[in-house]
Amino acid sequence: MEYRLFDFLNLLGSLGLFLYGMKVMSLALMELAGDRMRKILAGATSNRLFAVLTGFTITAIIQSCSTNLCGYSKKLPLKS
Repeated sequence: MEYRLFDFLNLLGSLGLFLYGMKVMSLALMELAGDRMRKILAGATSNRLFAVLTGFTITAIIQSCSTNLCGYSKKLPLKS
């Protein structure tokens, strides 16, 4: 399969948009929850076992959201 300049630019643009979306989501969550989220996370990570379980759960949720966004982006009509 041949890759052209447009393919690489499309890849870079898609990756940039994805990273921008993750940053916006992160900032929105921090503004929404703020100190309350810090207290919840401090309590949830006070024990090593709880810290591992909390990290696993949060990572799974974020990855699930990212996967859904990528899946929906494939359904968008793009001009070829």
